[in-house]
Amino acid sequence: MTCPCGLPAPLAACCGRYHDGALAAPTPEALMRSRYAAFALGTPAAIDYLVATHHPDHRGPDLAEALAASMAGVEAWLGLDVLEASEEGDAGRVRFVARYRTAGPPPTTGELREDSRFVREEGRWLYTTGELG
Repeated sequence: MTCPCGLPAPLAACCGRYHDGALAAPTPEALMRSRYAAFALGTPAAIDYLVATHHPDHRGPDLAEALAASMAGVEAWLGLDVLEASEEGDAGRVRFVARYRTAGPPPTTGELREDSRFVREEGRWLYTTGELG
C-alpha cells in the first residue's frame, strides 16, 4: 500500500514506521505527514497515534472521541499538499491543504487548510495547535 501522505513510498517504509511509536518523526513535516496518514487510515491504532503525538498541554480529555467523530464524517482523504514547513530550534510550523470526501448524502469534497505548530520535547515532535484558513 502506498503511503497516504503523498510521498512515493510504501506506508510501512514511510509514515507507518512512526505509527507504533518506536521511531519518532524527525521533523515537523514528517510528523504532519504521519498524522495525515493516520487520519486517512482511520483505525483505532491511528487514533491512539494522533493522541500520542498531540502535546499534552493542548490535549482535551475527550480528544480520542473527538478524533473518532471527525473521522466518521470523512469517507476518504484524497490528498495532502504541504505548502510550507520550517523548524527553528525546538519549534516547528507546517502549512498544508488536506483534501477529503464526505459520505453524504450527497457525497461532497472539501479541503482543510491549516497552519500547524509543533514543539520538540525529549527528542519527539508534538502537535500543539493549528490555525484554520
